[in-house]
Amino acid sequence: MHMLDRIKSSLGCCDRPSLETMSGLGIERHAAFAIQRCKHCGQHFYYRCDEFDDFNGPTSVTIWYMALSPDEVASITARSRSTEDHTAALPARDVHIFSYREGEAEFVHRVSHKMPPRIW
Repeated sequence: MHMLDRIKSSLGCCDRPSLETMSGLGIERHAAFAIQRCKHCGQHFYYRCDEFDDFNGPTSVTIWYMALSPDEVASITARSRSTEDHTAALPARDVHIFSYREGEAEFVHRVSHKMPPRIW
């Protein structure tokens, strides 16, 4: 199984998760944000991918997934189309965090109880 397939299967939405991007929420310095949806069960996820280039060592990548209800998707999408910060609409809920450092064979998976702020 490919590394990204293992990540998707860890989300627990269904037995055959296949995610597609429904709405891009923007790109910032070394980060991308989107709403993704499972093609099989319809579960929506907030997606965030941070990349940190350590010029003295390996690059690290962290991917975040948070399950969302349709109402939360609508609120976050509306904020992203305005000047409001879409992250302010994120609920305090479990987030699947997958971290990877260049040269490692696998992502490290952990769960946080809310989406942490970006530090840069």
